[in-house]
Amino acid sequence: PAFAAMKLSLAAFYSRKETKTPMFAAIACILLNILLNFILMHPLKQGGIALATVVSSYINNLILLYLFSRNTSNDLLSGTAKTFGKFLLLSLPGFLGVYLIAPLISTLPLFFVLCIKSILYGTVFLIFALLFRIREVKEIFKKFKK
Repeated sequence: PAFAAMKLSLAAFYSRKETKTPMFAAIACILLNILLNFILMHPLKQGGIALATVVSSYINNLILLYLFSRNTSNDLLSGTAKTFGKFLLLSLPGFLGVYLIAPLISTLPLFFVLCIKSILYGTVFLIFALLFRIREVKEIFKKFKK
């Protein structure tokens, strides 16, 4: 999600012919990524490198959203934070379900374990999203119906 959101964040700046701001934010986040790589590489191995890349990408997005909303009347950062918070809370029941079922299916081949966990998580997430009437999920279902 961070990399997909980056494309949208950058388009906002490019449409205003403002290319230096994203460049400076990117340089700062590249330095952060290098620092996090050194910190996380040893305890988490290659997972630490991936985590550092994702964290620095999210921070880059937050910086760009803040800088863009500071210069416009839109409050993009708070809207993004609210949506992120909603989806984070909706992820918890699915994570809990996957966590509880993991010991029961651990003897199956890895492919089946991943399929079962993915289907369970996705189903629980969608059920809770529909129960809490999340607008974005409703819009996705409308697109699929067409």
